[in-house]
Amino acid sequence: MIQLDVTARRELLALVTGLKSVDREFAKAFRAEGRKTIEPEWKQALEQSTPTRLQRRVLVQTSRVSVTDRSIRLK
Repeated sequence: MIQLDVTARRELLALVTGLKSVDREFAKAFRAEGRKTIEPEWKQALEQSTPTRLQRRVLVQTSRVSVTDRSIRLK
């Protein structure tokens, strides 16, 4: 799992702080849209980085993205 430290960048810290106070329905839509946006890019990155057909099949086809209020997990 990759963790990003948002305290180093003011913009990211403001985004995370702002997300704590948003409406539930907006947060739900944000998480769903984030997952739809991030997952294809994650699969594409895995596809490009795996050298063999077996690795592609195992890693790319089983990869998932989980978006929560506090984190984005690339599995």
